[in-house]
Amino acid sequence: MPVVGRWKSVTFVYNQTEMDMKTNGKMSVKVGQKVKYRGNFGSGPIEVVTLESIELCEGEHEKYGTPVDEVDVWELNRCCVCLDNGHWAYGYQIVEIL
Repeated sequence: MPVVGRWKSVTFVYNQTEMDMKTNGKMSVKVGQKVKYRGNFGSGPIEVVTLESIELCEGEHEKYGTPVDEVDVWELNRCCVCLDNGHWAYGYQIVEIL
């Protein structure tokens, strides 16, 4: 079953195989978990980092929300995360969950 994601005015459709590659079969992401992400709003090089905090926001591309310890991968686009490298990122910048 396809999964639909939105970024600004662009709609992305992922099939189940593409989502499995991104999540490695995991259905949620937790504080303390290692992930690969792209800095510079998704255009930077891929780095391996640890999530220090996760905030679930009302909508996409919001920076402040409700702190949570774990979130379903389907809601990552609504999240803002703090990373162990001193940066923060939107959920769509996470390219793989390790």
